[in-house]
Amino acid sequence: MDGPRRGCAARGRRAEIGRAGASSPPAPVASGGGISGQRKIALLLACVLAGPVSADPWFHHPFGELRAYHADWLAVCRDLGDGLCRAVQFRRLSADGFFGEGRLTLALGPDGWTQGVYDGTMAAGATLSASVDGAAPVALEARAGEPDLSNVSQSVWAPVPTSLLAALRGGNRLRVLFPGGEETYSLRGITAATDAILVQVARRTD
Repeated sequence: MDGPRRGCAARGRRAEIGRAGASSPPAPVASGGGISGQRKIALLLACVLAGPVSADPWFHHPFGELRAYHADWLAVCRDLGDGLCRAVQFRRLSADGFFGEGRLTLALGPDGWTQGVYDGTMAAGATLSASVDGAAPVALEARAGEPDLSNVSQSVWAPVPTSLLAALRGGNRLRVLFPGGEETYSLRGITAATDAILVQVARRTD
């Protein structure tokens, strides 16, 4: 990630891209396989479509994903835009800049948004709390692993309540507390990243 949007996402760009690099940015491909309609997603999407979305262009990545950069966040949709979409940010990259020892993910599934945290320092357990801009931490309904991979170590995830999603989209910093530790992530670009995901998902049913 480069230029003024660069921060930790700039340092994490290679971690999500890999060494293959990015192809030139074509337009998203609209096709079937969309997410089933949920009222809370529809309401948020209506707000997004009512106004301009600040979004970098989507591009097709050699890993078979649709991607777009938004300040400190990377929006990713599997299956060239037809699969699960998520916004991701990395922390504490390895010396080669490829692997991150910490990762925060916001993914859009059939039942709404989920928040996932991977951290190389995470102890065993399944607890997760979130604090936006110094507010009191909110305990989430955490589960071990990832939404589609329950046997992944050093990872927890939880559904994102509507109130927390609004705080994330309007905040500056997110502090996450997990078993054995904590980490702080930038929220710069999260609104644009989640807006772009909502618009891409809506295009599947157009």
